[in-house]
Amino acid sequence: MLKLAFLVLAYLYGSLPITEEMAKRKGVDLRKSGTGKVGSGNLWQTAGATYGIIGGLTDLGKGAVPPLVARALGFSNSVASAAAAAGVAGQMWPVFRRFDGGRGNSSTLGLALALSPRSLLLSAIPMLAGAAVWSFPIMAQRHLPWKQRFKFRSKHSDEIPIGMMAGWLGLPLFAWIMREPRPVVRACAVVFLLLVLRRATDKLDRDLASGASLKHTLLNRVLYDRSHH
Repeated sequence: MLKLAFLVLAYLYGSLPITEEMAKRKGVDLRKSGTGKVGSGNLWQTAGATYGIIGGLTDLGKGAVPPLVARALGFSNSVASAAAAAGVAGQMWPVFRRFDGGRGNSSTLGLALALSPRSLLLSAIPMLAGAAVWSFPIMAQRHLPWKQRFKFRSKHSDEIPIGMMAGWLGLPLFAWIMREPRPVVRACAVVFLLLVLRRATDKLDRDLASGASLKHTLLNRVLYDRSHH
Protein backbone atom coordinates (compact mmCIF):
# COMPACT_ATOMS: atom_id res chain seq x y z
CA MET A 1 0.00 0.00 0.00
CA LEU A 2 2.85 2.36 0.85
CA LYS A 3 4.54 1.63 -2.48
CA LEU A 4 1.33 2.35 -4.39
CA ALA A 5 0.87 5.62 -2.51
CA PHE A 6 4.40 6.65 -3.42
CA LEU A 7 3.77 5.93 -7.11
CA VAL A 8 0.60 8.03 -6.99
CA LEU A 9 2.54 10.89 -5.40
CA ALA A 10 5.18 10.58 -8.14
CA TYR A 11 2.46 10.87 -10.78
CA LEU A 12 0.90 13.89 -9.04
CA TYR A 13 4.30 15.55 -8.81
CA GLY A 14 4.77 15.00 -12.53
CA SER A 15 1.34 16.52 -13.13
CA LEU A 16 2.22 19.91 -11.65
CA PRO A 17 1.73 22.53 -14.44
CA ILE A 18 4.92 24.44 -13.64
CA THR A 19 5.83 25.55 -17.17
CA GLU A 20 2.35 26.92 -17.81
CA GLU A 21 2.38 28.89 -14.58
CA MET A 22 5.82 30.28 -15.44
CA ALA A 23 4.57 31.36 -18.85
CA LYS A 24 1.61 33.14 -17.29
CA ARG A 25 4.04 35.31 -15.31
CA LYS A 26 5.25 36.58 -18.67
CA GLY A 27 1.70 37.02 -19.94
CA VAL A 28 2.00 34.03 -22.26
CA ASP A 29 -0.53 31.25 -22.82
CA LEU A 30 1.56 28.33 -24.03
CA ARG A 31 -1.41 26.58 -25.60
CA LYS A 32 -2.11 29.60 -27.79
CA SER A 33 1.48 30.66 -28.51
CA GLY A 34 4.37 29.23 -30.49
CA THR A 35 3.94 25.53 -31.11
CA GLY A 36 0.94 25.32 -28.77
CA LYS A 37 2.74 22.77 -26.57
CA VAL A 38 3.22 23.18 -22.83
CA GLY A 39 6.78 21.92 -22.57
CA SER A 40 9.97 23.82 -21.87
CA GLY A 41 10.80 24.09 -25.58
CA ASN A 42 7.76 26.25 -26.27
CA LEU A 43 8.37 28.13 -23.04
CA TRP A 44 11.87 28.97 -24.32
CA GLN A 45 10.53 30.25 -27.64
CA THR A 46 7.72 32.32 -26.19
CA ALA A 47 9.05 33.53 -22.82
CA GLY A 48 12.81 33.53 -23.36
CA ALA A 49 15.87 31.40 -22.67
CA THR A 50 15.94 31.96 -18.91
CA TYR A 51 12.38 30.78 -18.47
CA GLY A 52 12.99 27.91 -20.89
CA ILE A 53 16.03 26.66 -18.98
CA ILE A 54 14.29 26.87 -15.61
CA GLY A 55 11.19 25.22 -17.02
CA GLY A 56 13.31 22.49 -18.56
CA LEU A 57 14.98 21.78 -15.22
CA THR A 58 11.63 21.55 -13.44
CA ASP A 59 10.33 19.13 -16.08
CA LEU A 60 13.57 17.18 -15.85
CA GLY A 61 12.97 16.86 -12.12
CA LYS A 62 9.64 15.16 -12.74
CA GLY A 63 11.52 12.12 -14.03
CA ALA A 64 14.57 12.39 -11.77
CA VAL A 65 13.24 13.36 -8.34
CA PRO A 66 10.80 10.43 -7.74
CA PRO A 67 13.45 7.68 -8.15
CA LEU A 68 16.01 9.61 -6.13
CA VAL A 69 13.52 10.09 -3.30
CA ALA A 70 12.47 6.45 -3.56
CA ARG A 71 16.03 5.30 -3.11
CA ALA A 72 16.58 7.70 -0.23
CA LEU A 73 13.53 6.23 1.50
CA GLY A 74 14.83 2.70 1.04
CA PHE A 75 12.41 1.52 -1.64
CA SER A 76 13.52 -1.19 -4.05
CA ASN A 77 14.93 -0.55 -7.51
CA SER A 78 11.60 -1.70 -8.95
CA VAL A 79 9.70 0.99 -7.05
CA ALA A 80 12.27 3.65 -7.92
CA SER A 81 12.08 2.79 -11.62
CA ALA A 82 8.28 2.69 -11.59
CA ALA A 83 8.19 6.04 -9.78
CA ALA A 84 10.37 7.58 -12.48
CA ALA A 85 7.97 6.33 -15.16
CA ALA A 86 5.01 7.61 -13.13
CA GLY A 87 6.55 11.08 -12.97
CA VAL A 88 7.03 11.09 -16.74
CA ALA A 89 3.45 9.92 -17.26
CA GLY A 90 2.24 12.75 -15.04
CA GLN A 91 4.09 15.29 -17.17
CA MET A 92 2.47 13.87 -20.30
CA TRP A 93 -1.04 13.34 -18.95
CA PRO A 94 -1.39 15.65 -15.92
CA VAL A 95 -4.48 15.23 -13.83
CA PHE A 96 -4.44 18.98 -13.11
CA ARG A 97 -4.72 19.84 -16.82
CA ARG A 98 -7.36 17.34 -17.92
CA PHE A 99 -4.68 14.85 -18.91
CA ASP A 100 -3.31 17.11 -21.64
CA GLY A 101 0.33 17.90 -20.91
CA GLY A 102 3.76 18.00 -22.50
CA ARG A 103 5.62 15.57 -24.71
CA GLY A 104 7.75 14.12 -21.91
CA ASN A 105 11.18 14.71 -23.40
CA SER A 106 12.60 16.70 -20.48
CA SER A 107 11.10 14.41 -17.86
CA THR A 108 12.42 11.34 -19.70
CA LEU A 109 15.83 12.97 -19.69
CA GLY A 110 15.52 13.23 -15.91
CA LEU A 111 14.51 9.58 -15.68
CA ALA A 112 17.54 8.53 -17.72
CA LEU A 113 19.89 10.67 -15.64
CA ALA A 114 18.61 9.07 -12.44
CA LEU A 115 18.33 5.46 -13.63
CA SER A 116 20.99 4.96 -16.31
CA PRO A 117 23.24 7.93 -17.08
CA ARG A 118 25.59 5.69 -19.08
CA SER A 119 22.79 4.77 -21.46
CA LEU A 120 21.80 8.41 -21.76
CA LEU A 121 25.27 9.33 -23.00
CA LEU A 122 24.74 7.10 -26.03
CA SER A 123 21.11 8.11 -26.51
CA ALA A 124 22.12 11.75 -26.52
CA ILE A 125 24.21 11.35 -29.70
CA PRO A 126 21.31 11.44 -32.22
CA MET A 127 19.51 14.03 -30.09
CA LEU A 128 22.45 16.42 -30.11
CA ALA A 129 23.05 15.77 -33.80
CA GLY A 130 19.47 16.70 -34.64
CA ALA A 131 19.61 19.83 -32.49
CA ALA A 132 22.90 20.89 -34.07
CA VAL A 133 21.67 20.46 -37.64
CA TRP A 134 18.55 22.49 -36.88
CA SER A 135 20.11 25.25 -34.81
CA PHE A 136 23.26 25.94 -36.84
CA PRO A 137 21.56 28.04 -39.56
CA ILE A 138 19.83 30.08 -36.85
CA MET A 139 22.97 30.64 -34.80
CA ALA A 140 24.91 31.56 -37.94
CA GLN A 141 22.73 34.63 -38.62
CA ARG A 142 25.33 37.22 -37.72
CA HIS A 143 23.00 40.13 -38.36
CA LEU A 144 20.98 39.11 -35.29
CA PRO A 145 22.15 39.80 -31.72
CA TRP A 146 22.88 36.70 -29.66
CA LYS A 147 19.78 37.23 -27.52
CA GLN A 148 17.58 37.00 -30.59
CA ARG A 149 19.38 33.95 -31.94
CA PHE A 150 18.87 32.04 -28.68
CA LYS A 151 15.11 32.51 -28.89
CA PHE A 152 15.15 30.03 -31.78
CA ARG A 153 12.07 31.54 -33.35
CA SER A 154 12.16 29.51 -36.51
CA LYS A 155 10.07 27.08 -38.49
CA HIS A 156 9.09 23.74 -37.04
CA SER A 157 12.05 21.44 -36.75
CA ASP A 158 12.26 18.10 -38.52
CA GLU A 159 15.67 17.20 -37.14
CA ILE A 160 15.01 17.65 -33.42
CA PRO A 161 11.93 15.38 -33.07
CA ILE A 162 13.56 12.69 -35.23
CA GLY A 163 16.76 12.89 -33.19
CA MET A 164 14.83 12.76 -29.92
CA MET A 165 12.80 9.73 -30.98
CA ALA A 166 15.92 7.92 -32.21
CA GLY A 167 17.63 8.61 -28.89
CA TRP A 168 14.71 7.42 -26.80
CA LEU A 169 14.38 4.30 -28.95
CA GLY A 170 17.99 3.48 -28.13
CA LEU A 171 17.66 4.13 -24.39
CA PRO A 172 16.22 0.73 -23.32
CA LEU A 173 18.51 -1.04 -25.79
CA PHE A 174 21.61 0.65 -24.37
CA ALA A 175 20.41 -0.01 -20.82
CA TRP A 176 20.06 -3.70 -21.67
CA ILE A 177 23.48 -3.86 -23.36
CA MET A 178 25.08 -2.25 -20.31
CA ARG A 179 23.40 -4.84 -18.07
CA GLU A 180 21.38 -2.38 -16.08
CA PRO A 181 18.92 -3.97 -13.60
CA ARG A 182 15.79 -5.32 -15.23
CA PRO A 183 13.48 -2.73 -13.60
CA VAL A 184 15.58 0.04 -15.16
CA VAL A 185 15.44 -1.55 -18.62
CA ARG A 186 11.68 -2.02 -18.27
CA ALA A 187 11.15 1.58 -17.17
CA CYS A 188 13.15 2.85 -20.15
CA ALA A 189 11.14 0.67 -22.53
CA VAL A 190 7.80 1.68 -21.00
CA VAL A 191 8.66 5.37 -21.19
CA PHE A 192 9.69 5.03 -24.85
CA LEU A 193 6.27 3.53 -25.59
CA LEU A 194 4.62 6.37 -23.65
CA LEU A 195 6.55 8.92 -25.72
CA VAL A 196 5.34 7.32 -28.95
CA LEU A 197 1.78 7.11 -27.63
CA ARG A 198 1.81 10.76 -26.58
CA ARG A 199 3.00 11.95 -29.96
CA ALA A 200 0.62 9.69 -31.86
CA THR A 201 -2.62 10.40 -29.99
CA ASP A 202 -2.53 14.07 -28.97
CA LYS A 203 -5.63 15.65 -30.57
CA LEU A 204 -5.67 12.84 -33.11
CA ASP A 205 -9.46 13.01 -33.42
CA ARG A 206 -9.20 16.62 -34.59
CA ASP A 207 -6.82 15.68 -37.41
CA LEU A 208 -8.86 12.69 -38.52
CA ALA A 209 -12.01 14.81 -38.55
CA SER A 210 -10.34 16.99 -41.20
CA GLY A 211 -10.12 13.99 -43.52
CA ALA A 212 -6.40 13.35 -43.05
CA SER A 213 -5.05 9.87 -43.70
CA LEU A 214 -4.60 7.90 -40.48
CA LYS A 215 -1.41 6.25 -41.73
CA HIS A 216 0.31 9.46 -42.80
CA THR A 217 -0.94 11.36 -39.77
CA LEU A 218 0.46 8.79 -37.35
CA LEU A 219 3.75 8.62 -39.25
CA ASN A 220 4.19 12.39 -39.20
CA ARG A 221 3.24 12.56 -35.55
CA VAL A 222 5.69 9.89 -34.44
CA LEU A 223 8.58 11.13 -36.58
CA TYR A 224 8.04 14.89 -36.63
CA ASP A 225 5.72 15.39 -33.63
CA ARG A 226 3.10 17.16 -35.72
CA SER A 227 0.24 16.26 -38.04
CA HIS A 228 1.69 17.40 -41.35
CA HIS A 229 5.23 17.39 -42.68
